[in-house]
This record gives sequence, C-alpha cells and structure tokens, in this order.
Amino acid sequence: FSDETLYMEQYTKASFWFQSDFKGVNLSPLKEAALEEYFSQPVKGPFDVSFLMAKPYGYTIDFLRDPDSSLHLINIPFRCTLYSNGTIHGLAFWFDVSFVGSQK
Repeated sequence: FSDETLYMEQYTKASFWFQSDFKGVNLSPLKEAALEEYFSQPVKGPFDVSFLMAKPYGYTIDFLRDPDSSLHLINIPFRCTLYSNGTIHGLAFWFDVSFVGSQK
C-alpha cells in the first residue's frame, strides 16, 4: 500500500530523536535507530482500499475440515503484480471471518 499521511505520522513520531540539543543532550545519533523502530512496528486500524497498489491475495483456512496440525505453522506464499506507480509504504493484511450456519 501507499499512504503518505501514515508515513508522515510514523516519521513525526520518530522525529523526537532527531534533536541535537534536548536539555543539553544530543539525541540525533539515535535517529536511524528510532526510524527503524517506528517503521518496523505494525500499524493496526482501518485503511482505504484505494491505497492498495496490487490486487488482494486470498488464503482460506477451513476450521471445520483442516486438521489442527495445519495451524501450527502457516506458510502463505504469494506473488503480487503492482497495478499502479508510487512509493510502497508497507504491506496490508486483514482477515474476514464467516460463521456459516447449518440447515438444521
């Protein structure tokens, strides 16, 4: 996905550590570590699907039929083809849950 606003929010959070004189302390040597820390954290919340730069990839787990052992390690290989130009700011993940009833 590409979301310049979210990118700037994360960058602004890290900018505290860019200061060269915070009450007499130079914090700027921690700038790169701060950027890495903030940008490696997952961001949770809703997002606008217009920010997606590739088609979503689906993966289904059938809790009724799949054995428990299949949930011990979930490996989801995927391949994406971008359909728009822009800066990739991250990967978006979400899930849908369906509680399918019975006819009984």
